[in-house]
Amino acid sequence: MTTLSIRNMVCRHCIEAVRRILERLEIPDGDVTLGSVTLPAPLSATQTGQLHEALHADGFELITDPEEILTERVRHAVMHHVRDENECRLNLSACIEQQVGQPYDTVSRIFSRREGRTIEAYTAAQRIERVKELLDYGELTLGEIAFRTGYSSTAHAKVIENSQRDINIAFMNELSIIFNKMGIDTKSVLEAAGTKWNFLKFYPGLVGGHCIGVDPYYLT
Repeated sequence: MTTLSIRNMVCRHCIEAVRRILERLEIPDGDVTLGSVTLPAPLSATQTGQLHEALHADGFELITDPEEILTERVRHAVMHHVRDENECRLNLSACIEQQVGQPYDTVSRIFSRREGRTIEAYTAAQRIERVKELLDYGELTLGEIAFRTGYSSTAHAKVIENSQRDINIAFMNELSIIFNKMGIDTKSVLEAAGTKWNFLKFYPGLVGGHCIGVDPYYLT
């Protein structure tokens, strides 16, 4: 058995896409999960090269660096922690240790060095994205969303979503002012940045609303 690590797998559709790639290359797949593929036997150099090219063409990447493999496993452990309705209320460090199989202190140090931010900061960002996703679906109340994402109250879930959105829009406004002075088209720059798979798509616009005067109350 051999296990390969793959970057940019973020959902079940990615799992299906990787399975199709393996089928197309006639590589027997044992088990495909988010971030990894377990094969019954090691690949030849030719097969590895073909798989690397096929994955790259679909926006994935074969990872060989041990620290990057560990970092990718942490990303997926965090995603599972944030999206699992029961696990999101458990201790984050214990969940990561269980899924990654290494002490949290070691994992945290490597992740921070590779990512430039802590696991806790990355988790907070992923939780905000999950809240936004559930808000967009429009199928749950704020209370239900807060419960599903591990927030202790609806108000705290909403204040984080408000702040994250307004801060990013304000940042885009500042960039727009700078680009305009440089004679650069802001829309073109943002479209180019948007080709990166994990780019958060915000645009210049209005910041504020009736929540601004209320939100600070929940943070004090």
